[in-house]
Amino acid sequence: MDNNTPNNIISDNSSQQPKKTVYYSPSKIGVFVGIISFFLVSFLAYGGVCCLTIFLSVGIGSVAGWATARYSNVGIWSHASEYGSISGRIAGIFVFFGHLVGSILPSLLFRIGAILGLFSSIDMALVGAMNYSLFTQGLINGTIGFVLSWASASFVARKVYENDNKQK
Repeated sequence: MDNNTPNNIISDNSSQQPKKTVYYSPSKIGVFVGIISFFLVSFLAYGGVCCLTIFLSVGIGSVAGWATARYSNVGIWSHASEYGSISGRIAGIFVFFGHLVGSILPSLLFRIGAILGLFSSIDMALVGAMNYSLFTQGLINGTIGFVLSWASASFVARKVYENDNKQK
């Protein structure tokens, strides 16, 4: 505003500074989405019986790709795909470890309960077999979830960038 205009009258917008846009790196976006997905996936993968987490990995990657295309400084089409891939890989790492934690947790709780004497008639060989089976299932589902999160983030970031630039 000029010094000549009163405070209650707004002058033209040419003297105001433009709004500063804040950009986030794809790695920060991936970590943010990944931390939320770790808890969500480990809760849903409890015992390794839920394949819903594999489909959830696609959604997690899509959210990471969308946020990357919207909130990072994407200059060209190939950068959108590359940045989406970075955020999807980071979120996919959290998905992978969420699968492992969620699938191993029941057998660890049985083991801890047996050590503390809470379960008197539990067969430790059965708990060992359960641990091996659930760990293998967590590895397989975690790997699939990682790849799906990575691919969907790259694809969604590219498509969001294309749609945003078509509208301009």
